[in-house]
Amino acid sequence: MTKDLFKKWFDECFVPEVRKWLKDHNFPQKALLLLDNAPGHPSEEELTTEDKCITAMFLPPNCTALIQPMDQHIIQFVKQDYKKNLLLKAVSKDQPIEKTLKEFNMKDLVFALCQSWNALPSSTITSSWKKLWPDIVATPTNDPQISVPSEVIEQIATETQISPEDLETWCREISDVRCTVITVDLLLFYCFCCTLYSSYTVYSEQLKT
Repeated sequence: MTKDLFKKWFDECFVPEVRKWLKDHNFPQKALLLLDNAPGHPSEEELTTEDKCITAMFLPPNCTALIQPMDQHIIQFVKQDYKKNLLLKAVSKDQPIEKTLKEFNMKDLVFALCQSWNALPSSTITSSWKKLWPDIVATPTNDPQISVPSEVIEQIATETQISPEDLETWCREISDVRCTVITVDLLLFYCFCCTLYSSYTVYSEQLKT
């Protein structure tokens, strides 16, 4: 995410859609967008319309566990379920795992994330609000446990030379990756590296034949 891209989304997508929704429901033309104070977000002043009716406000730091309920186990479940499904897909075809993963495209990724989100129990969503709104959780619930079948781990470990322990650790862990500012130059560099890698792969395949 870049500041320019987010600003473009705010001006061309968020503001028009919000104004339309408010008008359709006969509400005043006022709205507040709450955001994480991430490096990839423009300032609050930049995320304000000329009439000052639609603006943004950043959440205070170090309060995720209290005022951002979606971060309580929900994201963890979706990520772990997505990883599990990815590994299951990797061994689902009668071909090398590397080939199956290379065929995994952006459409597959979006559908896989949607599948993991749909698998999220409603009780997990409800219980995530217990710190901010304790009364909403009538009875304590146990978070669902996600695990990958051991035979799948063993098969992938054999074909990829990745240890079963590393695979299981990868499936369980949730990396706390912080947002960083991505510049246009860095994006171009990434594209160049991808193109270079693709060219190298094609050249290597030609040498084999």
